[in-house]
Amino acid sequence: MNTIGTVPPETTSGVRRRILWGLVALVVLYAVVDTALLLSPMFIPVLRFHGAHYNWGGKIMSITFACILLAWSLWLRQNVGLRLQQSPGSFRLSFICFFACIAAGVVTELPIRAEAFSLEVLLFQAFVPACS
Repeated sequence: MNTIGTVPPETTSGVRRRILWGLVALVVLYAVVDTALLLSPMFIPVLRFHGAHYNWGGKIMSITFACILLAWSLWLRQNVGLRLQQSPGSFRLSFICFFACIAAGVVTELPIRAEAFSLEVLLFQAFVPACS
């Protein structure tokens, strides 16, 4: 028996399922657009940074795209976990995690790279795990 003001359980389940699939579709769309932005300098020479050995243009466009989405979507700003003011006592852990990500990017790259590290290599490896 359905009374006024109540929603049958099968209706809320269907709505939740549609919301979940909508979110999955948005995540896939974001991944496709972000990958296209990352790879675009390979196909559009104007977007390449001349003299650079890495895909700085693609990384900058990817980060800019993420920042634009955060600025545009109130829901993302509230739920993504970025905060201007840290909780009391959390700065030390955030600082340790940030530099652990940078160190992990540099260390995982050591066995792959045959050439010596340059400032550009270190900067790129610092931004890849920290910003992606």
